[in-house]
Amino acid sequence: MKIKAVLILPFILFLWSVVVQAADMRIIKDVRGEIYDDSARITIEANCDIDYVEYSLPSPPRLIIDPVGKIYSDLKETITFDTGPVKKVTIIKGRQDEEASGDYYPLDFISIEIIAPLDYNISKNIKEEVIVELKKKKKTVSSPPVAH
Repeated sequence: MKIKAVLILPFILFLWSVVVQAADMRIIKDVRGEIYDDSARITIEANCDIDYVEYSLPSPPRLIIDPVGKIYSDLKETITFDTGPVKKVTIIKGRQDEEASGDYYPLDFISIEIIAPLDYNISKNIKEEVIVELKKKKKTVSSPPVAH
């Protein structure tokens, strides 16, 4: 009986250390999309408040969400959509480091590839989520010249 306890104890301690280490890491837990014909809402859920830098790139058109500081994820790297203005969301891995545990990997940035340049708004909510709302650009209608 003592031999079993001696063999099981190191395994339990190892498991506990992985759980504790994962609890201390800043983690992107989920990325999900609500996609419509001419708009989309991408939600990035984390276990903490995320500061980020955002920018858009023209070719191919995409929006980049670049978290500030070390953050990790265990999500699949690409989420594709069949309809709407978003083609795919790609999680770009960073360089592996010793702080990552289990299936977690360092996250460099999140790329939202879109079919054409879109208007967008990014906000955070109290649920530790970053919300990216995308809409087709409104066409500006110019008024005909008026004679005075």
